[in-house]
Amino acid sequence: IGQALTRRMLARQHGLAERGVDSSKLEEGSRALDIAYDKLREKKEQLRLLSDSLEATIQERTAELKATTAFLNEVLASTTDYFIIACNSKGVILSFNMGAEALFGVDAVDVVGRRHFRTLFCELEEDGAAEALLSRVADGASPQLELVALVGESEGFVAKVSFSRLEEASWSGSDDGQDGLVIIGSDVTRERELEAENQEYIRQIEETNQHRSEERRV
Repeated sequence: IGQALTRRMLARQHGLAERGVDSSKLEEGSRALDIAYDKLREKKEQLRLLSDSLEATIQERTAELKATTAFLNEVLASTTDYFIIACNSKGVILSFNMGAEALFGVDAVDVVGRRHFRTLFCELEEDGAAEALLSRVADGASPQLELVALVGESEGFVAKVSFSRLEEASWSGSDDGQDGLVIIGSDVTRERELEAENQEYIRQIEETNQHRSEERRV
């Protein structure tokens, strides 16, 4: 821009001189051109400073986001209260947190990239059950189910499980370029046992009351 303005200024001065315009007007025009050039240079510097500031802010926010993501991943990986499992779009396990290791009784290295999530739950071993679930999740559903988890080759615990879509862009481990699946759940065996005990207790009370009522009528 500066070079173009300088060329225009020289051309203008040359043209005015050829037409016999007095030097005071030439100087006045030159000063006006210098002022305009200074303003443009000032604006250019302001834009450069703004650009540098924006770039620094973006780099700072990116670093903060990476740090936060790494922290959250570490928390999720180390939690033992919940099992958190990521799978690709075909259902192959891509990650297996410490909670999953503890509850399913298997090390992550033995399942990651080697097993399908259907092998973790009794109900999903039935023909087509896992594929139907994958299809539902791919369509945007987030099913919440109670399933019997497999520990080894036998039934282990009752699991309350949530299935949801895991976007490929947010999971670098997805190797097929498609959205995957995240499975989050917990062991609710004891809760269900307590519920069953309470139901049995209530049934016994109702039965006792019914007997007493019948005895009174007799």
